[in-house]
Amino acid sequence: MGSRTRRLDSIFWMGAKVNTKSETIMFLCPNGHRLNAPQRLQGQPGKCPHCNVRFRVPNVSPETATNSRELTTAASTSSTSASSVRNSEEISSAGDPLDLAGLGLRDNAETSDILQATLGAKPAAAPVVAGHSRLFVEFTHLWKTRGAEVSFEIHLREGEVFVPHHYSPEKSSPELGYFARKADSGKFQIHLIPWKAVSRLVVSGLADLPFEA
Repeated sequence: MGSRTRRLDSIFWMGAKVNTKSETIMFLCPNGHRLNAPQRLQGQPGKCPHCNVRFRVPNVSPETATNSRELTTAASTSSTSASSVRNSEEISSAGDPLDLAGLGLRDNAETSDILQATLGAKPAAAPVVAGHSRLFVEFTHLWKTRGAEVSFEIHLREGEVFVPHHYSPEKSSPELGYFARKADSGKFQIHLIPWKAVSRLVVSGLADLPFEA
């Protein structure tokens, strides 16, 4: 797996850690929660006890971990089978939710110690975040890095254009955005908008691009 992979009491495989003493796997759900699961559940569907997102437990054995992309994409699934619910009973939390600013998932926290042990200081590839969950990730990042002259336009599928005055990353989720506007009366209006109802996001007034041009 490379010169940075270390063998101590655990073996690390691209974001998932195998504890060779307890025969458990430590890994991240697609939303950054640190989880434990028995090794025998590798490749099986499961559900995060924190956010209920469905995924597949990573394959981390040398026989199945043939390349990094297989391990990355295996973390997320839309499976609704009964097996994911059954397996979730054996998947437990391994600590508080992680804020993975460097991975584009959340902001203002340290990167996972699992990923640091595997890849050192170099940022790792983000767990797969698809559909409206990805819109939540990108909007939150852009909002937290906005300047005074930056404006946001949220284009909804029915044709309405919503311009938020305030946004709460803490109250928002991958399913729902929590926004506020101040009316002419000085009173505030709260707007809860499902991300799946958004067709386009337009951000204007940026002094710098949030990516390398």
